[in-house]
Parts: sequence; structure tokens; C-alpha cells
Amino acid sequence: METIDKKDKAEKLSSQKQFDSLKSAEKDYSRGVKGCPRLSLRVRYNGTKEWRYTYTHPVTKAKAAPTIGLYDEHSLISAIEIATQLTDLLKKGITP
Repeated sequence: METIDKKDKAEKLSSQKQFDSLKSAEKDYSRGVKGCPRLSLRVRYNGTKEWRYTYTHPVTKAKAAPTIGLYDEHSLISAIEIATQLTDLLKKGITP
């Protein structure tokens, strides 16, 4: 298992190859997507990777970070497209 230092945590990634290279660690960790601030890839300790979309509920103001799909099912481009659609809903006051 790898350990993740704090500098790496802040780094946002921008290519499919960078996301492909992420390995599991002792604890779950996330990496943001450059140019898509609400989208991140969560890497679980067991090696599972999942795309997450973080937002604040338009009415209750509660923070939420639902999984929008597994990494194996959605490419970086596909995940960005989904996140863009969800952001458009939020702009209209609709909870994704």
C-alpha cells in the first residue's frame, strides 16, 4: 500500500493516463479534476475507483458528494460530461 503526502492531495489531475496511474493506499483518498471543480475521483483502499460530484444543496445548503459512476464504467471525458449536466441542473435550482 502507498502512502499519500499532503502535496499530492492538493494536485488536480487532467488526463486519463494520470487517473489510470492512481493506486490504492491504506486509506481512501480523492483527486480533483482540473477544470471541473466539483468532480473528483475517489480511490478506495481496496482499489475501487469512483467518480464523485460534490455540491451544496440549493435549498438546505447541506453538502453532498454522491457517486456518479465507477471509473471502469466512465472515462474522464464521460465523467466531465455528467458533472456538467449536474451543474446545469444546480444552476436551475434543481437537486441532481
